[in-house]
Amino acid sequence: MMIEPYPGKIIAKPLVREEMKTSSGVFIPQKTAEQIRYVIGKVVAVADYQIIDGEQKEMLTHVGDYLYFDELTSREFKVRGEQFYCLGEDQVYGKIKDFNSTEFGVSDVE
Repeated sequence: MMIEPYPGKIIAKPLVREEMKTSSGVFIPQKTAEQIRYVIGKVVAVADYQIIDGEQKEMLTHVGDYLYFDELTSREFKVRGEQFYCLGEDQVYGKIKDFNSTEFGVSDVE
């Protein structure tokens, strides 16, 4: 990745939502799916450290992690037509362990 985040920042690439379907087989229109505020993203770059209470601390997030975060509290930007989000580690809702793209109805990113 050509972007090196500043201390405490993470760069994540959002995963593309596939056509969403409820457990009873009802398809959710794309417009409704787009209105969902949370984003599942794959971390593509992480700062070397963060500063907490004036002290340098290790980042808890690593490149390759899958995260839940709110798209409204993060900054969206594009590089060469690709969409990314920049957010602070404190804006992450959680890390998804044992990520399975089919289970979440998204397409993984390379």
